[in-house]
Amino acid sequence: MKKNKLILSGVASFAAVLGLAAAVPAVHAAPTVDNSELPQNTSTTMNDKTGSVSAKSNAHVAVQTGYLSLNSVPDLNFAPTSQSDSNQTQGLLNNNTGARQSAISITDSRNTKDAQNGWTLDAALGQFNNEAGQAAANPAAWAINLNNTNYTNSQGSRVNINSNARITAGGQGANVITATDGQGLGNTTVDYGRQGKDVASLVVPAGTTPGAYDAPITWTLAAGTPTNPTN
Repeated sequence: MKKNKLILSGVASFAAVLGLAAAVPAVHAAPTVDNSELPQNTSTTMNDKTGSVSAKSNAHVAVQTGYLSLNSVPDLNFAPTSQSDSNQTQGLLNNNTGARQSAISITDSRNTKDAQNGWTLDAALGQFNNEAGQAAANPAAWAINLNNTNYTNSQGSRVNINSNARITAGGQGANVITATDGQGLGNTTVDYGRQGKDVASLVVPAGTTPGAYDAPITWTLAAGTPTNPTN
């Protein structure tokens, strides 16, 4: 079957008005600059009460049909903990790590009935290393619980989120989201921008040496479900 892909893009202007409106003739229009040329002053005179400046930014959207796409995956930064003789479970703090992404975003635009065979999203956790690149002690005891079941879908299409998804460092990973045949169409978003253990939590093993630790998370989107796999 032939696949068609339509890309639409546009440019919108963003006006940043600094200072009070200047009562000047129309011939002295406010300068318009590209966003990359910012910052710009509203006037060349210090403490001037008049003047303005405008800047252009870009708005972009891709409208597609016939494809299953992984758009973004979240970075997870957990609350600090003290060294302890017992395991510590820390709730999600923010996304101030990695690329600072906060959401899982998936688009399924496969628009023929025989192609709407669902999809799965799995996650796997790598090993934690400290800032010197040294592996954390007791590596297999590190684990992340992905508990967020709140999602939005642009077409009101249903998906099933695993509320007990647990990924262990160096382990095989776990299923996070499943969309069965004919489900999960449009854009599905799961936001990890909120704080708390009910969104995600990290198990820090007992006796961990003080320091900052990072580990990669691999997210895998696959067409088809376990009962209807893609060949």
